[in-house]
Amino acid sequence: MRRVADWIPRKVTYIQPARADRGLAEKLDILQEMIERLMRTTDQQKHSGEAGRKADDENALMSSAKDILSRGTSLYSASVAGGSVRGQLAAQHRVIEWADTLALLRFKLDISDRSDSPSGQSSPVTGVRVASATTGETSYPEVTENIEEQNDSDSGDEVDLLVANAALGVAVEAFDREDWTNSEGSLKELLSDLQNLSRRQRAKFDLYELQYKLAICAYHTRNTTVAVETFLGLLNEVPATDAHWLHACDVGQCLSLLYVQMTSYENARISCENAMRTRKRLLDKQHRACYDSLALLAHIHELMGQDYRAKKCTAMIPVAGRYFLSREAPDEIVMARSVDGAVPLHEATRNQAGDVISVLLRIEAQQQLRAKSQIGGFTSVDALCYATYVSAGTDSTERGDRGIVRVLLKHGADPHSKNEIPNRGAVMASTHQVERESYSI
Repeated sequence: MRRVADWIPRKVTYIQPARADRGLAEKLDILQEMIERLMRTTDQQKHSGEAGRKADDENALMSSAKDILSRGTSLYSASVAGGSVRGQLAAQHRVIEWADTLALLRFKLDISDRSDSPSGQSSPVTGVRVASATTGETSYPEVTENIEEQNDSDSGDEVDLLVANAALGVAVEAFDREDWTNSEGSLKELLSDLQNLSRRQRAKFDLYELQYKLAICAYHTRNTTVAVETFLGLLNEVPATDAHWLHACDVGQCLSLLYVQMTSYENARISCENAMRTRKRLLDKQHRACYDSLALLAHIHELMGQDYRAKKCTAMIPVAGRYFLSREAPDEIVMARSVDGAVPLHEATRNQAGDVISVLLRIEAQQQLRAKSQIGGFTSVDALCYATYVSAGTDSTERGDRGIVRVLLKHGADPHSKNEIPNRGAVMASTHQVERESYSI
């Protein structure tokens, strides 16, 4: 009771000056929790016969608290929608239209769990209070329960369920073929369809899985700031299954890559390490996903100037798995620029562990094909990039990639020219020497 009363002066701090920020959202969450507890206490007193002047005071306090909650929620929602208070980050978060819908669906499921609970206690479901602070709607348990009961009474109509299942199938199919735009659109339509279902029908759909797919789509279709927000939103949810935890690891790794792009290397390191540790617990330590995390972590340490830690992470990757280091290569680095489009380097080398001879043979084959198509010779910079990352799959240890670059430069490969590839025999002779010598970067 005292905590609710203490919140009343917040009206002067937030409501009257129309001040809305993250502090207001936190206070609204606390206030809603206090209101719910007070409502349960009042109901218990009514059942036990306790009444009197104290009940009148509680009703007056409850009315005032609900008024502040309603006005504060509306103020916060309006400020976030306009992006005028919390700045660019909040405005970008609002761009993700489906965030509020997911929060509302989780809120409804949580209310349903309360109505099914004999004790009437609320279960800790993530996203309940976030929904109340961001949707601009003030919902109370008794109202929502009645709505849910009415929906369940009409559970005989399966048309909406069939429509939702069809939308899910279309979304998953588009997601599997990496059609991110259509997949995102279908998933948002699915969320809209889920609102028409009863709570029992909605429970058949995995909201965490849907949010994961939407976050991955945003990673490919939205800007960096929005993608980071969607990933953080998913990581704030509690995974319920091992599959959910693996999804969280994938998201953590993607988030780490985004932090690298933003030059936020410390956040990138933390996100990558968390993903790696969880993968090691769920998967075998020799799983390719664990090596993938190690390779990224080595790259992050190198960017942070921590060469010793970078080499230590690299040494933990077996020689046969060094091609995972190719994940460091940006998509702009390609094996060849053909009329069929550029092939990202990590796609070209993921399932290969070819030595330098096979690298040069492939380059020569590309030269012949490109000569026939009258596009021109294979550039030296292409050769450098390709040999650099494929050499990571040989037995030349972690020095191999830089060693090959040095050899190619030594024998006349100029990254700024279109000269032919250097003599293969000379390159091979020097390459074997690279494996035996020590050098510093």
